[in-house]
Amino acid sequence: MVESIIALGGNIGDVRQTFSTAIERLDGVPDTRVVRRSSLYDTTPVGSAAGERYLNAAVCIETEFQPDRLLFVLQAIEESLGRHRTYHWAPRTLDLDLISYGERHVLERNLIVPHPAMWYRRFVLNPVYEIAPDCYHPLLNLTCRDLLFDLLRRPVEVFLNCPTDLASTIKSHIGWRFFGNSVAFSYKASDAFIIFSTDISNNPRSVLLPEQQPEQFVVQVLTGILDEPQIVGYL
Repeated sequence: MVESIIALGGNIGDVRQTFSTAIERLDGVPDTRVVRRSSLYDTTPVGSAAGERYLNAAVCIETEFQPDRLLFVLQAIEESLGRHRTYHWAPRTLDLDLISYGERHVLERNLIVPHPAMWYRRFVLNPVYEIAPDCYHPLLNLTCRDLLFDLLRRPVEVFLNCPTDLASTIKSHIGWRFFGNSVAFSYKASDAFIIFSTDISNNPRSVLLPEQQPEQFVVQVLTGILDEPQIVGYL
């Protein structure tokens, strides 16, 4: 069996009960069992239309399913518990994300593992670290423990690989949102924690900027980095 990490999130309805039901259903899937579960974390919504504060958690499972089949199971559980996909960062009853699948790197049309954003989101890393600190990221060559410690360093070193006018817009847009010493702009990509780029890159720390509202995207990513999740309960 392969050990896999699933992240849970939600901010609509009785989220704790939804999480409990989702975990129960996941544990009832043939050839799959839940072996560890994290605490519940209260986290800041990411995105201007994300709604109320979120609860987040993570579970570690052992499964015989291949990644694509496991994704199908997770989406079926989401839909059975009222998940409706509308727009990105929309409020939701339940989000089940496949974070890792052993130490494999999976790159398919509808599935990337490890989850491409897991390394810069505290609402993912905090609960994952709690249950699987040695979970390994095969592209960054780091454990979850290493990833979280990197994420906690301040200031967050940001490198902008984009045209000068866009870089100026991004800097001015985020300058008044993140005061103090929380964010710094690096002059070298090699010194940066995260690289925002208008070009596709093989660098695992490079994040592709969208064509529409790239400055808002940077704010959303930095919000996920700088959040301070709080334990508010247990699964």
